[in-house]
Amino acid sequence: MAYASTTGMDQKFGPLNITKFSDLDNDADPTKIAARKAAAIAYADAEVDAYLRDTHYRKPFVTTAGATPSMIADIANALAGCWLKDARGQITYDEKGAPVDSLSGHRAKAYSDIGKIKTGEIRLDAI
Repeated sequence: MAYASTTGMDQKFGPLNITKFSDLDNDADPTKIAARKAAAIAYADAEVDAYLRDTHYRKPFVTTAGATPSMIADIANALAGCWLKDARGQITYDEKGAPVDSLSGHRAKAYSDIGKIKTGEIRLDAI
């Protein structure tokens, strides 16, 4: 079960943005775009599992109803969208040398939420 999805990324960042982030060659090739989206989803899902490996939740994360918890889906969609945009190489750096781009807020929130889940500050509706 994937946590992120093309629909979820589209809802978070807008379908035109996700397609643009996914089109590294700027050739509008739907096969390559779909493959990049699938790679982003796989990477984000693996990253969520890796960061949250040592929690009391079973993997994959599922609610008692068998769905992906909405917070996990949001984190994975944010990470997938950021992964897609990062490949376009449009990052600048702040005065401290930290990478900054238009998605820095999404990335920071995703990692903050992961940290809160890991420490138990946030409890998921998951088994």
